[in-house]
Amino acid sequence: TSPAGTLYVVSLSDGAVYEVFPKSQLFVANLDGSQELPPVATNARGTATLLLDKDETTALVSLRFRNLTGAETFAKIHGPAAAGQTASPEFDLPSTGDFSDFRITLTPQQVSDLKSGLFYINVRSAVFPAGEIRGQFGAAAQASVVQLDVADPTVSEGAGLKTVNVIRLGDASAAASVDYATSDGTASERTDYTTARGTLRFAPGETQKSFDVLITDDNLVEPSENFVVTLSNPTGSVVLNSPSSLALNI
Repeated sequence: TSPAGTLYVVSLSDGAVYEVFPKSQLFVANLDGSQELPPVATNARGTATLLLDKDETTALVSLRFRNLTGAETFAKIHGPAAAGQTASPEFDLPSTGDFSDFRITLTPQQVSDLKSGLFYINVRSAVFPAGEIRGQFGAAAQASVVQLDVADPTVSEGAGLKTVNVIRLGDASAAASVDYATSDGTASERTDYTTARGTLRFAPGETQKSFDVLITDDNLVEPSENFVVTLSNPTGSVVLNSPSSLALNI
């Protein structure tokens, strides 16, 4: 390592010296009401990503959430604080719903706190003005994650099909893929839906794909039933993030 912090490696075969270029680092927070202090009873869920640039002075923040009890009022990143603790806001974020690639500038101390797991994101609503959902940022194993993105986990028999969205968050500069498959819950693929399985392939720059599950209308009056969609086998420098498996109700 040079005095400036640059990392070099020396080849054992020919003695050549190579500079090791840093990579962007992805941090992910999965938000829900249980992480609020005190915990909040809500069906709202969300995912936030923070992609720290190679120079570790700026980052791109993205946020997606569903089912807030009331209208969103604020979204902020707080720190330094571990899970179960509170801290003052460090960064104000857009409060207009989902957003992508909002740029923030960090100090060396803030980068250190981020890497130590001491940043959390808090989304406030009109019903829960102190915060409805919260999530602690943690380092991801890769610079990109994939997950299910289903706003409404229900479908009527008469609809004929259910479209399931899969999103990619973080660094989307390289190609990636992920497998998907359905499985029975209380619903049966023989009488209630048609099995769906395959592979979704993301081209560089693509952040959303989808697949359809055919629903069978048997004209019978039945209680609600469910089947499960599951993602697996991510490739191309991506990892799975929650939710990667979800029950859908018919």
